[in-house]
Amino acid sequence: MENEDMGYEGMEENTLYINADIDDFAEFVEGYLLNNFYTISLLDKYEISAGTNKIVTFVFEEYFMRVGNRLTLTVVIDNISDMLRIHYKAGGGQTGIVFDFDYGAAGDFEEELCSAVEEYVMNWQNIDN
Repeated sequence: MENEDMGYEGMEENTLYINADIDDFAEFVEGYLLNNFYTISLLDKYEISAGTNKIVTFVFEEYFMRVGNRLTLTVVIDNISDMLRIHYKAGGGQTGIVFDFDYGAAGDFEEELCSAVEEYVMNWQNIDN
């Protein structure tokens, strides 16, 4: 799910914006990734608040057979602007010193997060309405 698909052309790469409550969305993303992908684990979760502003950071890890290695997915969620911002980046699966590629594993890991965002927006965000 790219920013262009959501109507945010020109926004930062690997960053999504949605209208959502940060606590509800963070809880949903954590549960979605851990319950729907059996090889994902949560390495760290860190929250910091200042007044009504909050930042939630996750570091997930998943094993990818195609690179024979674990990759990490870092997700930073904040409500500092008028919309919830979700910034993410996967990495760590490169196969060598000279060749810096991971056979698309990092992109697939990032797509798992984008699937969670789509699921939330389509099915959970407006469940009370």
